Amino acid sequence: MLGRHLLGYLPVNLAQVIVGFGGVWALTRLLETGEYGQYAVIMAAMSFLHVPLFTWIEAGAARFYARAASRGETRSHFATLLAIYAAVALPASLILALITVFAPMPETMRMAFAFMAASILFRSLVKLVLESYRAEHRVRRYGLTETLNLLGGFGLGLAFIMFTPLRAAGPFAGLLCAAVIVLAFEAPKLIRRADAAPDWKRARTYALYGLPISLSLILSHAVATSDRFLIAWILGDASVGVYSAGYALADRTIDVLFIWIGLAAAPLAITALEQGGRDKAREAARRNAMMMALVGAPAAIGLGLVADPLAAVMTGEAFRDQAARIIPWIAISGFLNGFMVYYLHEAFILAKRTRIIPLVMIAPAVLNVALNLILLPRMGVMGAVVATVAAYGLGAVLSGVMGRRYFPLPLPWGEFAKVGAACGVMALGVWLVPAFGAAFVTLLAKAVVGAVIYAAAIWAIDAGEIRALAGEIMPGRFGVKEAAA
Repeated sequence: MLGRHLLGYLPVNLAQVIVGFGGVWALTRLLETGEYGQYAVIMAAMSFLHVPLFTWIEAGAARFYARAASRGETRSHFATLLAIYAAVALPASLILALITVFAPMPETMRMAFAFMAASILFRSLVKLVLESYRAEHRVRRYGLTETLNLLGGFGLGLAFIMFTPLRAAGPFAGLLCAAVIVLAFEAPKLIRRADAAPDWKRARTYALYGLPISLSLILSHAVATSDRFLIAWILGDASVGVYSAGYALADRTIDVLFIWIGLAAAPLAITALEQGGRDKAREAARRNAMMMALVGAPAAIGLGLVADPLAAVMTGEAFRDQAARIIPWIAISGFLNGFMVYYLHEAFILAKRTRIIPLVMIAPAVLNVALNLILLPRMGVMGAVVATVAAYGLGAVLSGVMGRRYFPLPLPWGEFAKVGAACGVMALGVWLVPAFGAAFVTLLAKAVVGAVIYAAAIWAIDAGEIRALAGEIMPGRFGVKEAAA
């Protein structure tokens, strides 16, 4: 089941890759370092605003659909979600409008903030639609909707930068337009599915479950993005731009992979728990852990090995040297963060003890801010890198220790060791590939060699039970029969 869901979510993952890599490649060439820094700061603000306002509603849509469906209460479920959204969106619109008008900020950033604020309101409705499709295991529908939304927002954002004076505001205008277009098709369907009276007791249940998740994500975003604000304050917008370019290349790559696995894995674990109990959920979680190691570990190591040619190919000239220094370390922090958020935190979600997650994330968030304040004046942007790695490392350890108290998730160390061995062989092969005259040729050669060696290694030792996974994706081959899927 996991293999087929991963295959179904592949178009979304590819769209995320295009947007992530394409965004860095294009924006570091279309925008000056200072403009890119302003864009990075507003993007960080977007996360901080969206999470407390709407993420808890989206979490309720994903977690409680299966229960509502089993009880024949889906209409009440959707009606309640829309009622909660309206109750939050109306005052939020007023507050965001006041901030846009009266907050002290450069006029170029004010325009970007205005489009960003509007896009939050529309994007949150799109997310309700998407989370509902994911909870229903409507993989193709989810993939089509989100792929069009991502690519549409990306393309329109570039068009706004190139053909209008919006500059740093262009990407946010693109996000807004794409969300409006998607909702033109999806909102009527959502409204029809909500043909019932809202259940405010149900809304309270969703809030008690989802608000701690939002708070934990705020703290997680504090680790991931507070350095942008501190760098802007201490070192200036240009330093934010240079730092953000390298950070985005590494972190976005790892994040896309973990999002891909999480899209497929999380609903399966929840469904297994609701329908088969804790043992079934633990078995689903075990497979999820192996898949995250299979995909995330070689990606993080590979990024570090190709940092120089990757930065040369993907960023503008003013960004390259610093980006190459940042990429290996942010790749490590990205892996720690992805495994923490998309696997270790599942212990609290499955146990319905989401209020523990914010408590776990307080220490990493405080450590990150403290280290940034200490190290940025001494080490420049590399101080932010050190702070990020240390904070995510602490967060992963605390999440693993605390999570075992509520829902012990399996950690298949034997399979992890096999993945580590395959990564070691891959790293040796990539290291032996010489540098060619053109950075793109070097990057392509190292990537191809690394991928081939890693694929051969994991197949040879069956790391992460890769042969069984391949049999799920293509039943009847690799010695796995259709019935086994």
